[in-house]
Amino acid sequence: MTEAGVWNCLDVSTGHITRTEMDSIESCPVRVSRHEHGAILFLERADDGEGWRGHPNVLRLVQKALARDCSLVNLDGDGHEHDDLPRFDW
Repeated sequence: MTEAGVWNCLDVSTGHITRTEMDSIESCPVRVSRHEHGAILFLERADDGEGWRGHPNVLRLVQKALARDCSLVNLDGDGHEHDDLPRFDW
């Protein structure tokens, strides 16, 4: 969080993770809130440890978000497509 009540968010297409990763997104080591077209990841406790096993592309998104001082990742079917991230069709 940058200031009280203000959160920076990385908006990203669900196409940057695999369907398997999306199907098991709740097993990631951060708080996850699903929504109609994806999920929001809350990064207050994010780390790069063993908890990301099976979610390498989600971890890549989290690392990108943290490098940009974001506290949230919004994974959305209509989210932003990033040229520097792999793309998966599902």
